Amino acid sequence: MAGSVGSENPIQRLVRGFREHPITEAAGRCTTSTRHVSKRAKARALDIGHPLVVLVRGSKQMAADAKTYWAEAGGHEKHKEWRDLVVFVFAVCAVAAGFQPYGVLLLIAVWAAAATYLGRDRPDPGKDPETDAHIARLQSAYNGLVPYLMDTHDPDERFKPGGGYRSGFTEWEFDEADRLVALKIEYSPFFKDGEADARAKVERALEGKIGQANEYLYDWDEEGNKLSVRILPPLPTGIPAQPWKVAEIEYVLGFTDPTSTARLIPVQLTGEPGGEVPVVELAPVVWRHGRFAAEPHLLVAGVLGSGKSNLLRSLAAQALGHGHLVTAVDAEHTGHFDEFTGRDGVIRVESAAAAALDLLDWVAAESGRRAERLRELGANDDTLIAELAKPLWVFVDELPALGEAASRAGLADPQDILADLMRAGRTTGITVVLSCRAERVGELRATVRNQAHARVGLGQLPPAASTALFGGTLEIGGPAVLPPGRGFARVGGGPVVRLQVPVAADVVGALPVLVGALVEDGDPAEEVGGLGEPEDE
Repeated sequence: MAGSVGSENPIQRLVRGFREHPITEAAGRCTTSTRHVSKRAKARALDIGHPLVVLVRGSKQMAADAKTYWAEAGGHEKHKEWRDLVVFVFAVCAVAAGFQPYGVLLLIAVWAAAATYLGRDRPDPGKDPETDAHIARLQSAYNGLVPYLMDTHDPDERFKPGGGYRSGFTEWEFDEADRLVALKIEYSPFFKDGEADARAKVERALEGKIGQANEYLYDWDEEGNKLSVRILPPLPTGIPAQPWKVAEIEYVLGFTDPTSTARLIPVQLTGEPGGEVPVVELAPVVWRHGRFAAEPHLLVAGVLGSGKSNLLRSLAAQALGHGHLVTAVDAEHTGHFDEFTGRDGVIRVESAAAAALDLLDWVAAESGRRAERLRELGANDDTLIAELAKPLWVFVDELPALGEAASRAGLADPQDILADLMRAGRTTGITVVLSCRAERVGELRATVRNQAHARVGLGQLPPAASTALFGGTLEIGGPAVLPPGRGFARVGGGPVVRLQVPVAADVVGALPVLVGALVEDGDPAEEVGGLGEPEDE
């Protein structure tokens, strides 16, 4: 094999033997050690002798300035006479001061002060004040943006091959670890910043140059042709589901950045076995629920394994903790809603298509019965109305899969029933929480999707899914694979915020307050809240 020891010629073997000889290795170590010692000695000598270096440099500068003044003033006769007069007066003053007590010391002090001032360390006006490492990071980001932001019509040529980063970047910020954490860019007014594809290319280029493991927030100013990029700090993960310290009408979807909300709540983290459980304050993403809530229904979409069913279980646990009624449809039998079966307040949990449609039919009949009784009562007794319209939650995990199963069995489309439920649910106290995979959001009917004003997207959403959920592509970027439970949320017309969903893998173990007595045998609907099948007329 080429390059092996057996193929070496005598000269190569001789050179290799010389390099590997113990004396040669010892000499190399000695040379390296000597080199390091000499560098340290030189640095130490410069530190100790720095005042002397400043004085010598200042003296040279004074001599050069005096020589320049003597040469320039001697070019004209009038200036030459004035120069001679100034030098004579200066010499007379110096000699007179030297004959005074402590005059020599005074002259030495004046010379030292002038030399120190002229010899001080001053930055080079033409040198970039940033360090070489910072310049390299900024220039790399600039070069990566040139193919996307370069425009031949731009008179300022902010982005061009061979250009400097200062022509396109106005502000930047590095953290203590010398990582680029914030950047402001000015681009050509001819750049098509109104097109999602053009913006996405710029965002991906920045992520590739700054670091694909970070999460980014993009703020596009289309009027001013500016882009602000900021690296978001990591959100806490692994937060267990627990009774949250919020109002009775508030439900915690997860947690976000402290800058995205104006409140903090105490949260218990996972502690060591047998140790003290740490408590921290985190910023919650709150969904307000009630009979006349502005966002009565929720839609959750996400990629496979992103934690959609986990969020639904967490909300179901919170609803049961407030004494509400819960029904669930686990279309793919992967949401683990069987944990709730038999618990106090849980009416039914179904997975089969026929049973799920039967459950939805019952909820629709219950909605009609509530609406009729509420019309009869009017607005006379709020207590009685609240008792009749006791909050009822309908969880449907993987709605498109349920629709496919119903279609194969020749049953009605569940989206028709859910659309009617969601339209009337705001007044009848029925809340619908739906989930589906991100790539199947387009399969949801507009009548169903538009009724869910609270939206959650988990994982890295494709552009079509983010547009369907949030009305446009997200201006938040990050790694291709986000941590489980990480996503984005928008409640009503509010902004899109980052979201970290709590872990609700073991709801019964994590929320002991929800452990209730088993419902007795019989129709569960008759045992919970007095809600039975409506009588036939």
